[in-house]
Amino acid sequence: MDEKSYVSTLLEYMGIEQVSLEISDVDGVKEVLITVSEEESGMLIGRRGETIRALQRIVYLTFREDLQEKQLFIDVNGYRERRYSGIEQMAKDAVDEVHAVGSPITLPRLSADERRKVHMLLAESVDVETRSFGFGDNRRLTIFPKGYEGVLEEDEAEKQENYIPGENE
Repeated sequence: MDEKSYVSTLLEYMGIEQVSLEISDVDGVKEVLITVSEEESGMLIGRRGETIRALQRIVYLTFREDLQEKQLFIDVNGYRERRYSGIEQMAKDAVDEVHAVGSPITLPRLSADERRKVHMLLAESVDVETRSFGFGDNRRLTIFPKGYEGVLEEDEAEKQENYIPGENE
């Protein structure tokens, strides 16, 4: 069974029958793009993308030998692409805020993959740096001015837990 048949069967078991699957290889990434009705997309996406990530993990574990060194990316109705664009904008807004106030900004909860995207986005920056703190669901990404000497206390990070750049002013 190939990836397309496998994902299609999983979706049938979930009660989703009207589905369009597009699978492609792009720059070492196997992309599985799923299109379903809007009514079914919520169930398939899950809270904050949890169901997509679980589905991606199941498919990856099933086909990891076939995938070899390739990464697997599953998206539903363009949700993850829109989410990544929003996170990229949030990170840019947070960088502007860090420049304005000169102190660290802790972003709201992000998945491990989303935190990785922010770290990669800001890795080449000459004026800010990123670090993640915490464990599990409480792990957070903080953006610091480059060379920041202050200490970010855990309670300060908790205060900033719900910070959304541009909206908390």
